[in-house]
Amino acid sequence: MVKLTRYLIKKHVYFTNSEKLDFLITAVTLAFMFSFKQWGGDKFSFANGIYHFLMDLFWVSVAIMTHILAQKIYGAKLGYEVTYKKWGLGLLIGAFLTIATNGAINMVAVVGSIIILDIPALRTLEMRRGINYTDLAKISYAGIFANLMLAMIFKLFIPIFPEFAKTFMTMNIILALVAILPIPPLAGFNIFFAPEKPYYGWMLGITIGISALLFFAPLWLTLIGAVVIGFLTWLGFNWLMDDKRPFWN
Repeated sequence: MVKLTRYLIKKHVYFTNSEKLDFLITAVTLAFMFSFKQWGGDKFSFANGIYHFLMDLFWVSVAIMTHILAQKIYGAKLGYEVTYKKWGLGLLIGAFLTIATNGAINMVAVVGSIIILDIPALRTLEMRRGINYTDLAKISYAGIFANLMLAMIFKLFIPIFPEFAKTFMTMNIILALVAILPIPPLAGFNIFFAPEKPYYGWMLGITIGISALLFFAPLWLTLIGAVVIGFLTWLGFNWLMDDKRPFWN
């Protein structure tokens, strides 16, 4: 693991033109999905629709940027350069379902995928060079965890800005829950196929626990409950992945 410095972040945490375009396409598509119902029910309202679209575009951009930056920064810390790539098919499926169901299903919110490349100069002490797939799983989850952190922060603002804070909290929860699914090329796929198989159980349980408990439990109970749920799903994955189950015998 490399010590993070301003120089390291400046040199290895950046966006190429291709990444910027992918980011823009993803943000616009997700904003369209999230704001679809706000363009009016029986009566179309352009003013109301464009207002909510621009608001959702701003906040979904914040959520996606946080997700990607967390992966890039943690990747640099582990000695990798992380490149963001949109998932075009996932965005098309999400947009199609949103339109086909008149906004009833607008939660297929996919951030995209990442490609990592090891930086030899930062991994001189590693016994094995190249990509470590456990590192790939950790980098992938960094983005999901960043969205969960944003959701927890905005829960604190619900008493002050109830509608806005709950909407943004929910947006981040949706992004985290979709990303944890073990579907290629989502982050969950990288986590699921990490060498340490039960690692996915922990991450899945913590993600589901935080996502569910944030809606009705205080933060301290949310964190405790998420750890408990994570531990239980870890036990379940250990049991399922062990040929000599149950593993505690």
